[in-house]
Amino acid sequence: TIQREFGRLLAEAAYVGNRGVRLLTNENINSAPAGGGDSGRLLYPVANKNWGNVNCLCPDGPSWYNSLQTKVTWRLHGASAIGGVYTFSRALNWTDNEEEAWVFGAQGGYLFWPYPAYKSRNLALATYDRTHNFRFYGVYELPFGPKQRWAKSGILGTLAGGWQVNWLLSRLSGTPFSIFGGGAGLNAPGNQQTADQVGPVRILGGVGPAPVTGASVSCAPTDMSCHYFDPTAFAAVPSAQVRFGTSGRNIIRGPGFFNLDASIFRDFRITERVKLQVRVEMFGATNTPHYSNPGTDVTNPAAFGVITSTFSTAGRGTGTGGERQTWFSARVTF
Repeated sequence: TIQREFGRLLAEAAYVGNRGVRLLTNENINSAPAGGGDSGRLLYPVANKNWGNVNCLCPDGPSWYNSLQTKVTWRLHGASAIGGVYTFSRALNWTDNEEEAWVFGAQGGYLFWPYPAYKSRNLALATYDRTHNFRFYGVYELPFGPKQRWAKSGILGTLAGGWQVNWLLSRLSGTPFSIFGGGAGLNAPGNQQTADQVGPVRILGGVGPAPVTGASVSCAPTDMSCHYFDPTAFAAVPSAQVRFGTSGRNIIRGPGFFNLDASIFRDFRITERVKLQVRVEMFGATNTPHYSNPGTDVTNPAAFGVITSTFSTAGRGTGTGGERQTWFSARVTF
């Protein structure tokens, strides 16, 4: 880390890296090669036909994380400060753990290709990889009222004094995802089938309508206005062909993330020892949706490439789907 101070301005730049070796991986240790069927499973010579999939938490693939992390903080009067944080990074792994898969909407949380001859196909961008991660934050006390710069007394000081404004703005790249489907002739139990990439990937940025309960997604495959990416870039592997699709793991990046949280506090001095604080806090102030990744099954053309929901980690205490929420509260300290 390099840190330098310029008066009230503090700047930092750092390289942060991580290497994981033989990480615990959820993998099927009884998989088969392409065209092998059940008789080609790894444990077939030992257990004959009696064993199907056998999942194991085994030490297996590595991971890499490299990043440039920067931070700038500008100290103002009193406790006020404004700052920005930016991270440029890349994360690679063989698979994501189940918690990461749940939070980021990943496919699986397991090794896609556990058969030994195919394991190298798993190395790709991690599902939690976000190339760009920018945050702009601030804590600002209005410079009015006692002990402040202006209007230390009088009506203006009484009305404008004691207010504090806070904010946190976040802008992040989207997370990667894979394209699945087709290839009934693959017949490789325990392995995942991906689609063929038959054209360049074009990000269109469209959002499909949310499906009505009990109904399918209403987005025509030829209507590009409601597709996040061009679905014609992919095709299912023909059923008669015994092979994996040409697309790999986590080859497309989903929609980015934007969020602004803000709050306003006001302190009232009741007595020398008692203070009342009223608070208005707003989460998702701009009401910007946090879109989930689109449909990834090429054999389901009505939903393939279509975003139909927002990203939400409700229940894990880590966020909402982007809808605006406003909280009002009061606190007495003594």
